[in-house]
Amino acid sequence: MARQNVEGNLYIGHIDPKLAHAAHYIGWTERECEARWAEHEKGTGSPLVKAAVAQGSRVTWVFLGRGTRHDERKLHNRKNGSGICPTCKAARRAEKGAA
Repeated sequence: MARQNVEGNLYIGHIDPKLAHAAHYIGWTERECEARWAEHEKGTGSPLVKAAVAQGSRVTWVFLGRGTRHDERKLHNRKNGSGICPTCKAARRAEKGAA
């Protein structure tokens, strides 16, 4: 079976403050998300997350659902992490409510 078709867990990390142009990290793992998130925060996961944590950013992790590596790639290709990020969605709702 091709790795692209293996089902696992999709997740997103909201980076605040953002690192240069990056406000989100989208990932996939076959394991439990919490174990993968711990690797990221220790600096042994994504170089992007490692750099964000090193600059003092906070990364808020959110489980998005079950999916494949192919599904992760589709999310990356959208180039709109804020469109699927629960943290960004909540902030937009709060802004609309305050207006």
